[in-house]
Amino acid sequence: MTPSRFVFTNVASLSRDAVRSATELELRAKLKRCHPSNVPHLEQQLELLRYGIGDTLLNWIIDPTLGLDGVKVVVRAGV
Repeated sequence: MTPSRFVFTNVASLSRDAVRSATELELRAKLKRCHPSNVPHLEQQLELLRYGIGDTLLNWIIDPTLGLDGVKVVVRAGV
């Protein structure tokens, strides 16, 4: 596998609503294809998201603890 490097710049400028909306879309897509035993967990994540609680799609992307082999994520201040 070729190592990959992703650079995210100026993430602070993303609107909370846009990030939350994208996260909701992703969770709903996961709900359609997940194992039935995972449905309650995803429904709980959606419910918490309505109250602004929990991780968003942005967190999933930039979280360095994901431990993906060969992938480096860098977050920088915007220009």
